[in-house]
Amino acid sequence: SFTLKGAGHEVLEAGDGVEALTLLKTRSVDLVITDVNMPNMDGITLTRNIRGLPSFARTPILLLTTESSPEKKAAGKAAGATGWIVKPFQQEQLLAVVGKVGCRTGKGQRGVGILLGLAHDAVGSFEGPSPPAPGR
Repeated sequence: SFTLKGAGHEVLEAGDGVEALTLLKTRSVDLVITDVNMPNMDGITLTRNIRGLPSFARTPILLLTTESSPEKKAAGKAAGATGWIVKPFQQEQLLAVVGKVGCRTGKGQRGVGILLGLAHDAVGSFEGPSPPAPGR
């Protein structure tokens, strides 16, 4: 959350999937970032539940995971995730992926995300390759 707050994003935090889903029923956000492995409700189940809320049908959802298996990615995509972030990752890569899915800060834009269990190297999306690391 420190990285996103430092970049000017308003950040809402939830400790697990149940808490996140409760928050999303009362708050509008531009982006959801959720860990796959959480207590009470995992990130894939959370993603499926978020996609069941009409107001979040088009909201980008990024899954955090230590796994990069094709099966895990397929499960996330089938649940409605926009992309994934493999832990550990660089802060610049997180900001690049947040920008890539269209979550910008600035006047008149919310720039809000839900963060669940962030840690710190590889970032990807279902639509294409990882963005290049800054300076490469």
